[in-house]
Amino acid sequence: MLILGGLGGLYVFNVIFFPIQHISVKDDKRLKSWLAGTFNNCWYWSSTLIGVLATNKFKNILFCKLFNFTVFSARLANTHVLRSFYAFGFFAFLPALAVLAGTGMLVSETIVAYDQLFMAEVDVLILTTLVLILALCHTSKPEDYF
Repeated sequence: MLILGGLGGLYVFNVIFFPIQHISVKDDKRLKSWLAGTFNNCWYWSSTLIGVLATNKFKNILFCKLFNFTVFSARLANTHVLRSFYAFGFFAFLPALAVLAGTGMLVSETIVAYDQLFMAEVDVLILTTLVLILALCHTSKPEDYF
């Protein structure tokens, strides 16, 4: 039940984060010029939908400059606009802690049986811990990022 509560909390964060994130970046001049490209606008809304359905951190892919692709190279006039991204990315660790606690309890109950369920529980522990570490590392960007 704790795991389901954690996942439910994560989806609540995603739904709350969507309008706040959109409001915080909608007036940025550099983002508006990036969105002028037809495919960029489509990718922006697609990544927003994936972010609402999966994780609020997904929209950060727009700003990652991955392989210098234009769809991953959105720019903002000021990195302070991303503060809402950082805040929700940081507070999203609360549902992840619930998932860790629930999975830890499941692992402690099934520790004698090394079956597929046990291996899946260990996978969840490792991946959720990695997500927590990355969330803590992603709390800000340098001023000269863009």
